[in-house]
Amino acid sequence: MFIFLGEQLKLDVELSHPNVPGCRFIKDDTNTPIRKDKRTRITSDGTHYTLIIDNVLPIGDTGTYEFFGLNDTLQSTCKVTVQSLPSKITQPLKDVTLQENQNLSLEARVDNEHAPVTWFINGKEIPPGGDAPHITIMSKGRRHTLVVQKVNAKQDAGQYEIRTPDDASSCQVTIEEIGTPPADFTKKLTNIDTEEFQKIEFKCETNRDNLQIEWFKDGKLIEQNEHFYIENNGKLHSLIIHDVLINDQGSYTCQIKSNGKGTIGQLKVKEMPADFIHKIGKNKNNKKISYF
Repeated sequence: MFIFLGEQLKLDVELSHPNVPGCRFIKDDTNTPIRKDKRTRITSDGTHYTLIIDNVLPIGDTGTYEFFGLNDTLQSTCKVTVQSLPSKITQPLKDVTLQENQNLSLEARVDNEHAPVTWFINGKEIPPGGDAPHITIMSKGRRHTLVVQKVNAKQDAGQYEIRTPDDASSCQVTIEEIGTPPADFTKKLTNIDTEEFQKIEFKCETNRDNLQIEWFKDGKLIEQNEHFYIENNGKLHSLIIHDVLINDQGSYTCQIKSNGKGTIGQLKVKEMPADFIHKIGKNKNNKKISYF
């Protein structure tokens, strides 16, 4: 029998006669009968015997359960395996930029509140209560938080990651010197008017090199493909659209990942009038066709 973590285990036995002496449940070949406690109930009603365990755990409740009765001449066995629920991250980590001596707080949410989580910085595990006293790891239900007191660029900057048995999420933490101006745009996007099937380019510039940038159309993230080409060159950032179509018209945003600052440009596309590609009476070689 397989059962998930936190569910209720219920084992039923029915005998042919009521009130059989010496009936009991045991686990893992021990001679000690299973006793009632806060999670465990044992009931008997005539010929029926039932063992109920609430909120089962993988360690402690997984094993072989047996029912014995009438000087052990009656025996029934069931193997139970308690499986952990899938543990998917429903709220991922987000990139953060802050200045030295500020406090860093990272938060993620997991759909399984019983799932174990592990934190990492630059690929190295951060043990709870380990050799970094300025780092605190907290878990409350589905919410998991990592707090770093008075960050230091040399030891606390980099990639942070949270892992569950089935999922992972990471973010980039950038730590700046005190007094450093925040990442921002020095040249913003401008509106563009164009016709169908043309090539256009949105351009903007940031005050720092190699910032992580994202592009959006009408609030939806743009993924690079044959139609959309994204280019980052130091402080310069471009979005190129090939063979513009009517449905490309809309609002385009370039956004700095670390702090969410953005610049917006509008694209208007003029639809071209319908025209012939091939006219009747002419073939592809532009020769007249005669009909008899």
